Amino acid sequence: MSRFDYIEPEEADAFTRKLFKKIGMVPNLYCMMANSPNVFDGFIKLTACLDAAKLDKKTREMVYLLTSQINGCDYCLASHTSTAVEHGVMTKEETLDARRGRSEDPRIDAMLKFAREVVERRGHVSDETFQAVKDQGYTDEEIIDAIGTIALATLSNYIAIVGQTELDYLDAPPLEGE
Repeated sequence: MSRFDYIEPEEADAFTRKLFKKIGMVPNLYCMMANSPNVFDGFIKLTACLDAAKLDKKTREMVYLLTSQINGCDYCLASHTSTAVEHGVMTKEETLDARRGRSEDPRIDAMLKFAREVVERRGHVSDETFQAVKDQGYTDEEIIDAIGTIALATLSNYIAIVGQTELDYLDAPPLEGE
C-alpha cells in the first residue's frame, strides 16, 4: 500500500497537468512525485538536462541502475531495467552487470567504480578512484554528469522507497547470490 497519494493527470492542478502532458507517460512514481509540483518539475528538468549531457546514455543508465541497486529501490530497478532493454540501450546481461557495479568495457567499469564510491561514501571519493576515472579519459563535464545522474537516481529512489510506490513495470531480475 502506497504511503503517498497518486495524483492522476486529470486530478492535478493546471501546472502539474502541463508537466504530465510534457512527458506523455504517467508511471506510478510520477503520480506520486506530483504531490509536490516543484519537485516533479525539477525532476523533469534535471532528466531533460541529463538527456542532453556529454556522458553517453548507456553509461548514465548503468550509473542509474547501480545507484538504485545500492539504495535498494526495487521500483527504479524495475523501471530502468525494463526501459533500457526495451529501447536497446543495454542488454539484460549488461543491466545485471551495471547493478553489480562492473562492465566488460574498462572505461565504463572505472566509471561504475567511481559511482559506487560516490554513493557508498556520500561523495568522499578517494584520490585513486578519481584518478582512475580520469585516466580512462573522462572529462570533468562527464564526471559531473555522472554525479548528476546519481543525484537524480537518489531522488527518485528515495521517493519510491519512502512512498512504497507500487510497481507498474515487470520486476527486475534478482542478482545471483543476493
